Amino acid sequence: PRVDLLTIGQVAKRTGLSVSAIRFYESRGLISPQRKLGAAPLFALRYLSAIGCADSATTRFFNRE
Repeated sequence: PRVDLLTIGQVAKRTGLSVSAIRFYESRGLISPQRKLGAAPLFALRYLSAIGCADSATTRFFNRE
């Protein structure tokens, strides 16, 4: 992959999220890969903060009392 594109495993490692959480956000349309390498999604490095925001928003939504 190009330097500015990360695999889902690399995104998980950099964000601290699980691969399944990233796949969940992708399936819900909250994030989308820049492109695919075969079947594997590749995420742009510049969108790591958006992935963190998706996680933060989801956590806040499900933890409301």
